[in-house]
Order: sequence, then C-alpha cells, then structure tokens
Amino acid sequence: MDAPLLRPTDQRTGGWQTFPFIIGAIMGVSMVTYGVSSNLEVYLINAFNIGRFDAAQIYGIASGCISLAPIVGGIVADSMVGCSTVLGGATAACFVSMLLFTSTAVLPSLRPPTCYSATLCEPPTAIQLAILFFAVALMAVGVAGTRYNGMTMGANQLSSQTDRDAFFNWSFVALYLSSIAGATLLVYIQDSVSWPWGFGLCTAVAALALLLYLCGRPFYLRTKPNNNDNNNAFVRFGREGKLLIGLLPIISSGILLSATISVQASITVLQAMAMDRHLGRRFLVPAGSINASVLATASASIAVLDRTKCRLQPPLRRIAIGHVVNAFAMAAMALTESRRLAISAAKPLSVLWLVPSLVLIGFGEAFHFPGTVAFYYSEFPASLRSTATGTYAVVSGLGYYVSSASIAALRRSTGWLKDDINKSRRQEKNGLEELD
Repeated sequence: MDAPLLRPTDQRTGGWQTFPFIIGAIMGVSMVTYGVSSNLEVYLINAFNIGRFDAAQIYGIASGCISLAPIVGGIVADSMVGCSTVLGGATAACFVSMLLFTSTAVLPSLRPPTCYSATLCEPPTAIQLAILFFAVALMAVGVAGTRYNGMTMGANQLSSQTDRDAFFNWSFVALYLSSIAGATLLVYIQDSVSWPWGFGLCTAVAALALLLYLCGRPFYLRTKPNNNDNNNAFVRFGREGKLLIGLLPIISSGILLSATISVQASITVLQAMAMDRHLGRRFLVPAGSINASVLATASASIAVLDRTKCRLQPPLRRIAIGHVVNAFAMAAMALTESRRLAISAAKPLSVLWLVPSLVLIGFGEAFHFPGTVAFYYSEFPASLRSTATGTYAVVSGLGYYVSSASIAALRRSTGWLKDDINKSRRQEKNGLEELD
C-alpha cells in the first residue's frame, strides 16, 4: 500500500511546479557523486599514496555501498520520516561530504605528503583515511535519499499515471545527463586544473542542490509514513518467500554480470592511467572520465531501442541479449589489454583502444538494465512490487563486493596484479622489458 498523500486544500502545492526543485536536487547529487567516484581511484593513488589495486578494491567497496544505499533510503522514507525529509537530509549529507573532500585536497594535514618516488612514499595515517572514508560514507547517504527516493517523491506530486510516467522518463534522462557531466566536466577540472578546484566545484554544485530542495519546500506534497504497512510487508515477504526462490538464478546471474562490469570499471581507470591519453597536442583525457563512454552509449541506446520493436521483447530475452553483449565486451577488453601489454615497453597504446569495449558494455546495459527492472516488477509477488525496482540496486551493489573480493583473492594467490599495471604475468613470461 502506498503511503497516503497529505492533499492540500488549495492548488499551490504539488504538480509539475515541484519538478525543477526535486529534479534539480537529484541531478546535483548525481553529478557530484559521479564526479568524485569516477575519479576516486586516481585521487587515492595520486593524493593518498595508495597502491593501484588497493585503490581498485576501495573503489569497489565504495561503489557497492553507494549502490546499496538507495534501498536503505527507501526503507527510512517509507516507514519512518517520509520522502521529503529523507531527500533534504540526503542533499545536506552530500554537501558536507563535498566539503570534506575539498578539505582533504586543500589542507596538507588531511593527506600524506606528496610521493616523489617509490622509496620516498609516506602512506596516509589512520585519521586521514578515516576522514576520507567518512566523506565517502556521507556521499553514499546522499545517494540513498535521492536516487530512488527522489523519484518516488516526484511521482507523488502528480495525480495522473501519465504524468508520473513522464516524470520517470525525464528523471532517467536527468540522471544520465548529470552523471555524464560529473564523469567528464568535474573530473576534467580535477585532473587538468587541481583537486581543490575540482572538489570545490563539486561543493558548489552540492550546495545548489540543497538550495533547490529548500526553495521547493513550500510547494511539496507530503507523504505520511505508515509503520503498519511496512511491518505487514515483512510478514508478506516471509509468507511468499518460497515464490522468490525461483528468482534466485536470475538474481545470481545479475550479481555475476554486475561483478564483471565492476571489475571493468576499476581496471579500466588503471589501464587509462598507463596509456597515451592525448587527443591532439593539448587535450589530455582524464583517466576517470573514460567510463563515461558506458553512460553515454547506454543512454543513447536506451533512447533508440525504446523507439524500436526491441522494447516489445520479453524481459528475459532482453536480459539474455545483455549478457551476450557483455561477454563480447569482456573478450574485447582482454584483447585490448593483451595488445597494450605487447607494445607498452615500446610506446604506450592510445586510450581510444578502450572505447570499443566500453561502447559494447553500454550497449549491453541498454538491454539488461531495463529488462532486469521490468522482469523483477513482473515476477515479484504483488505485495512486494514496491521493492522490485530497488532490487537492481541490491544486485549491483553485491556485484561490486564480489568484484572487490575477486581482486583481493587474485592478489593473494597470484602475482598477476601488481601496482605497476605494466608488470604483468604475460610480460614476465615473454621476457618483455618492464616499465618503472
């Protein structure tokens, strides 16, 4: 049962007039989250003197927390304080997070000294890491209250299903556009200007998101959280749990798919850092921006496929197509890495070699992402459909944890993953010269 809306006695609240405030807050948080998380590995390596694959593992864990956070935000909104309060708290948490990131970049006491060589490299202190990880945690809180909760709040402002469908469509467009802007513009400023300026701009965007939310408060319709409905949902979940067992294969395959994409996202940044990122004489592609190719391809492909007969395909078929495309993408990545290692001693390979595999990943996402959400919604018991779409976030988050655990296990059991990504097992086997 949906939480009851507190309908106004006049027409000055609710409706499309709330759209710019809610969507502005969502876009602001999404933009800075991608702007920071896309470049988090680079920041850990260059500013905190953390090893490359240690940074990749931290990135995986942080991304998993960010992916799982919206489920927690939804539960708090539905059963405790309502969507509006959660959205406001989330935008405030995101703003504080950006302030902390900016502080670590501006204040030398909050990060280790610059690492000038491998022998003169001081690791971060426990306090420095604690502040950094607290900033990441607050960023996850920001995502928890905006990504899905913000969409629910926006839909609650509208009375017709047609308007709600339109709102959801525009919300996804806004999420993709803001994510691409964060992964390109903000990351470029961090890399090409400075970390303080890059994080400072993130702070300004987060402040604008919070301001937009506050300016819209007089116009919002409120939802009244219902603890009884939430408790009944847990009872129904237990009663109908057997029906969910049949969904475990598709959920498990989704976790494995997410794990491969997570490994790709973290390793691709490390690859880009070791490749020739020049476009022309002056422009240098930020390593953290390379994964924006996935977002751009996915958003464009979803828009195109929505206007073709592909959108009429059964969800399972779309999921299967996404898995197949992703398998080809992983094979393309392996071939690219093989070629990169083969010539890295002579001349770094252009970063553009990574783009074809990233385009394939984005194209596959255009199939399996909407297909998975549609499948969960259609197959979940009717009493649990309100949690169906959020299940994708859980699957994605677990995939990040699996990827991080896989990297850790591979590092413990083999010598394949070294801090210098050019020093691989294949190079040692072939006796190729290693780069320092």
